[in-house]
Amino acid sequence: MSTPRLRTSALPLTLAAVLALSACGGSEESADGGGETLAVNYAGFPESWAPGADMEAGYMRVPYENLVALDGAGEITPVLATDWEQTDTELTLTLREGVVFHDGTPFNAEAVKANLESIRGSNGPYAGPLQVIESIDVVDELTVRLNLAEPSPSLLTTLSTRAAPMASPKAIEDGSVAEHPVGTGPWAYDPDASTLGTRMAFTFFPDYWGGRGQRRLRDDRALRHRGCQHGRGRALQRRTGRLQR
Repeated sequence: MSTPRLRTSALPLTLAAVLALSACGGSEESADGGGETLAVNYAGFPESWAPGADMEAGYMRVPYENLVALDGAGEITPVLATDWEQTDTELTLTLREGVVFHDGTPFNAEAVKANLESIRGSNGPYAGPLQVIESIDVVDELTVRLNLAEPSPSLLTTLSTRAAPMASPKAIEDGSVAEHPVGTGPWAYDPDASTLGTRMAFTFFPDYWGGRGQRRLRDDRALRHRGCQHGRGRALQRRTGRLQR
């Protein structure tokens, strides 16, 4: 008897940047100038931006994207993977063409393998759920096969969470991803406008595969997180112009 196969295909999903962030007291000042900035006060930053590290989903989804996502009905939908086929022994993913990381590194099957192997081998909280992946085969540039130690109906759901964001394999290899996130999302980390431990700035990534139209963003829009010592409520503060440094 043949092994039952599950095959799913759907239209590409446009993800909104989800920010569930705790604000701190006080307000930001803005200076006159062009551009639009979304300023977010937050009580601290992730200790590491490396894939598999313990970070809030709201932070993760600023620079990073997942292979798949869950829609409002709880159905798996495409993001960086556009199609997949799962059996009891393997999960084969077809990847989106033309995607690049913020550092210019191509997103491909080798990148997926590097990310998942990094998470599986880490000391982070999400290494355990990915141990069901016994090995990873790069079938071709845009096809990757995850060989499973046992049936795992929940694996795709796991891949949609903060357990498995996709980061640049180059940044993973040189270790810089811990402090400087390098993903494929619409927001790219801006080190020149950031202050370690105080402020993290992100600007719109012009080569984002989703395009400006889908995100309704202009090239001059920026997102900035400000760290503070205490949280009070939840807030997103919209500012026109540049934040005062």
